[in-house]
Amino acid sequence: MKIRIITHHTVHNHGAVLQLYALEHVLYKYDNNVCALEYTKNFDFLDVDVNKYNISLRSIPYYCGFLVEKGILRTLFNIKKRVILENFKKKKNMVGEYYSKCKNLDAAFIGSDEVFSIEPGLNTVFWGLGVPAKFVFAYAGCFGPTTIDFIKEKKAEEYIEAGIKRFDKISVRDVNSQTIISTLSGILPEQLCDPVILYGFYEEKKKFRRPIKEKYILIYSYDENMNDSNEISSVQCFAQKKGLKIISVGFYHKWCDKNINVDPIELLCWVSFAEYVVTDTFHGTVMSIVMNTPFATKIRGNRNKLGFLLEEYESLDREIIDFINLSEILNKPINFDNVNHIITEKRKKALFYIDSCIKIVKEDD
Repeated sequence: MKIRIITHHTVHNHGAVLQLYALEHVLYKYDNNVCALEYTKNFDFLDVDVNKYNISLRSIPYYCGFLVEKGILRTLFNIKKRVILENFKKKKNMVGEYYSKCKNLDAAFIGSDEVFSIEPGLNTVFWGLGVPAKFVFAYAGCFGPTTIDFIKEKKAEEYIEAGIKRFDKISVRDVNSQTIISTLSGILPEQLCDPVILYGFYEEKKKFRRPIKEKYILIYSYDENMNDSNEISSVQCFAQKKGLKIISVGFYHKWCDKNINVDPIELLCWVSFAEYVVTDTFHGTVMSIVMNTPFATKIRGNRNKLGFLLEEYESLDREIIDFINLSEILNKPINFDNVNHIITEKRKKALFYIDSCIKIVKEDD
């Protein structure tokens, strides 16, 4: 059986790479050569210079501007980060041929992550349109910040309806995505967990070794976030009281004691040995849940997916409303027995869904 994945594998982000790595490893049961497909992304709806998304001579002005605006240390950190992520994907053979050149493809899995989002533009490949596969399935697809109103504003209802019809089975990652699919098609898709939660990284975790001797609080936040003085002072005050180093892993924050560049598996190791994690990202929260590390999450412009994530794992009390209350949140214990029970049930549901997709393919042979 020949299976391929279509997802956001080019994103300069550890979480995007981790969810692809996880889904590939789950699908190895059916195809030990499964990998992602290349494609060309459309950015028609973005009011920015798209050259920054494509490494070429055209992107040089963007990175020169980034250097001036952000500073040399942050720029060098991000250049090294991109190299590390690209080398990781190459070493693990995570990305294969261009989607339209792929032949004799039995099945394509679209997802996970924000594959259904149309904020950047309309990308037919994320709906399986033009993908030369006998069967197309969606695994935990997500609309991200996209809403019904935005879809209507962009006159994209018929486009998404056509995409939905291309799927032989469809599942989503959150309630917002479930509601959009149901509203436009009348189909109520299953809601499944992110691949990082599904896979669990049990074998990888056996090889983890403590990265530093000192105890630390881990910051996993986009470069442009968590730089306000009240946020910084709250983290520093908490760390000082607990005698913790402040370590930013995967993103650069000059106010932290250390900024660490790592590959995605090494990032999980850092998360697993942290005393606490403070994050404002979806996968920063997911990694904390999977590694059973106490965490606090600031929800910014991603409530559709991140707010729902906290709700479904009964962790709404981990949301940072005001950084003044950070200490109160982090000092509050998490019932990880309950969280792990939820994880177990969601994994069963997700594996059953994937098995049912593969059954459709096999019955066609």
